[in-house]
Amino acid sequence: MYTLRLQGGEQISGTLNDCSLNFDEKGELVAPDTVSSGTSPLRNVKLQKNILSFEVEEEGDSVKMELKVVAKDRAELRVINGPPEIKPVPFQKT
Repeated sequence: MYTLRLQGGEQISGTLNDCSLNFDEKGELVAPDTVSSGTSPLRNVKLQKNILSFEVEEEGDSVKMELKVVAKDRAELRVINGPPEIKPVPFQKT
């Protein structure tokens, strides 16, 4: 499970719990790996309107992501520089 922890201030910072996301051939999320292997610091964090963009280091590569608020209690996570068939991953506030 991804857990995003943000810290406010002059510069937004935070961490992301590491896990594996698995997608089917249609780009739909199958199941996240619930075993966390640590945390990764967020880099180049930017907030523009309802979109939080950031990068994390994964196996030596920089992965660019966007978390877009789509409703009061829902958001979608997109991998910007991933394969084009990957669809946004829905998140629900609990």
